[in-house]
Amino acid sequence: NMSIQISRDDNERIHIVYVSHDESGQYGKYETASVYSALCNTAYKIHLHVLTDITLADSAKKEIDRIAAEFGALVSYYDVKLNEKFYGLPSIEIFSIGTLYRLYIDQFINASKVIYLDGDTLVNMDISNLWNMDMDGNVIMACQDEGFARGWAEYAFFDDGVYSKESYFNAGVFVLDLCKYRKEYKSLEEEAIGFFQKYPTCKYLDQDVLNYLFRDKVKFLPRNYNAYIAGERTDGIDEVKEYIYHSASELGRIKYNKRDCFDDLFWHYFGRTKWGTGVELEKFYQDKLLKKQELLEWTLNAYHKISKGSLVFWGTSGALHDIIKSKFSVDNSRDIYVDNNVLMWGNSKDGMRICAPHQLKEMDFPFSIIVLSKNYKPICKQLLALDFRENVDFYDGSKFLKEDEGGYPEWNIL
Repeated sequence: NMSIQISRDDNERIHIVYVSHDESGQYGKYETASVYSALCNTAYKIHLHVLTDITLADSAKKEIDRIAAEFGALVSYYDVKLNEKFYGLPSIEIFSIGTLYRLYIDQFINASKVIYLDGDTLVNMDISNLWNMDMDGNVIMACQDEGFARGWAEYAFFDDGVYSKESYFNAGVFVLDLCKYRKEYKSLEEEAIGFFQKYPTCKYLDQDVLNYLFRDKVKFLPRNYNAYIAGERTDGIDEVKEYIYHSASELGRIKYNKRDCFDDLFWHYFGRTKWGTGVELEKFYQDKLLKKQELLEWTLNAYHKISKGSLVFWGTSGALHDIIKSKFSVDNSRDIYVDNNVLMWGNSKDGMRICAPHQLKEMDFPFSIIVLSKNYKPICKQLLALDFRENVDFYDGSKFLKEDEGGYPEWNIL
């Protein structure tokens, strides 16, 4: 682990923080597009801070270093050891553990304030505009979470009064006054431990922690500092502006092949990294085509296996429930539901009986399990614990959907 002694020269720099947990070996590549965009549009001196672990490839670090050298920026890497208490949180099965690395900013970075950027942002502006903004005595500056503001998602914590939709910010872009923070709070890690003990079922982890801590000490930024690409597309916007664009939410991931102005913007920056040109670019598309071929083969094999027995649908409700079910020939007299909700057991839905998960082991006929929930990972873990095999005995229902139906974006790696 590294700590930095700030020199006079470093005090004159903009401090930008990224986090990276990159088991796939892909995220670090696309994060370099964000790094390039931030540096090339800002004449001010910059110090990049990357909170990461052993999963960030040396090739990604070398490319970040090369980009930094091109623009005269400093780079520091920090090895984050996540607190063991965080691993038991239910939502850690849904999100990358890297999101929690934001909770270590105050421990590693010895600066008066920092700008944090998610790796799927594109800084199409001079970021010194954000750096020089008056915080008006607040600890943090951020934008309202656009996904909730647009009604794309609901959150029980809003109904419970923990937060309100109007005052909930997205943590993909924020400015944190570290001096003021350290005077008024314990470490972010300690604060988070206390929060998770009180709200263990929170869905958005460190973003929830930050919203809870700073609910009365946040300055809301104009939307142009964290504009969802999904929102721009929804509004029919066909030109880019001097914004920080964010590929947040399932609807807004970079599609690469859509060929609109936002994909063009991504290629404008990504094409200036080592992976966006020449042999690396050819490999990029080869990987994409291979993934499409694998998806096609997976789907054909899955349907062939599933057609040989009964269907067990895991989950009786949810946003994708009806659309996934419509992809299969359902026989109400033969097929069943399974649900974790004890109150549902023994009842019926759509003419099909609802069973408990443990009853699956008692069934003496061939069947395939189709998970209807978007929260696939924890259900997958539960089924594996029951000795069922993924992609043999059970399947992620979202994989049978097209992207515009709520399935996984076939051309997205981020």
